[in-house]
Amino acid sequence: MAAPTLPCNSRPVSTNLQTAELQITNNGINNNPFNIALAGTGIDAAIIVSTNVSVVAGIYPAFRILDPQTGFFTNSVILTNSSTNTIPAVRLYILNLQTNVQVYYKSGTTTNGTPYVQYNFPLDPGATVDFTIEYYQATRRGFLIPTYVPQDITNAVPRTVTTNSPVTFNKWTAEFGGGILIEFPTTPGRSYAVQYYSSNNTNWQTADPFINATANYTEWIDFGAPKTQRPLPSSLLPFLPGL
Repeated sequence: MAAPTLPCNSRPVSTNLQTAELQITNNGINNNPFNIALAGTGIDAAIIVSTNVSVVAGIYPAFRILDPQTGFFTNSVILTNSSTNTIPAVRLYILNLQTNVQVYYKSGTTTNGTPYVQYNFPLDPGATVDFTIEYYQATRRGFLIPTYVPQDITNAVPRTVTTNSPVTFNKWTAEFGGGILIEFPTTPGRSYAVQYYSSNNTNWQTADPFINATANYTEWIDFGAPKTQRPLPSSLLPFLPGL
């Protein structure tokens, strides 16, 4: 005779790690009531979890120094379209992030403050995209890997840029820790967009998200998704319009 099963659903009212306890009363002598500890991640109600995209994240964020003043943690997160249909775009939410850690170059946040990054390009059936997520922590002590939750985006909105003149950069190297580094003068309070040629050298693509300048000089490093569709080849010269 098969053991009976008891379905149990939890509907947390807040995000991040949530704990609860299931208590079962019985006629036993030693274990009455019988308590079962439960734990799970509460998800923002605005997040519709994708059943079409699988996520494989690195074991732990690897620390990589990008410049002498600022240290970043990076984590490789591979998304795979496991469905039979092309997904127009995919969004990756980052949950259970420590309060002293911030996602650099995030695409946005939900109304409840959950950060996310977005890949604004089609993902074909069986195709994968490798996100490089960058984190900043002032103490640089390291932190537990967060929870990644994917969501299909059916109507990716292209980024548009208006500008009168390009902003030239002073330094560009083909490789910098596996990526490309560019440096350019900026005006604090203004936003900047990095544009680059697509593979056919005819169409401009705009990196996502825009750069919100906080200093007179800015360094921008590209490792591919989610900023750009793929790592920028050294032969393609970026164009930096100020907004």
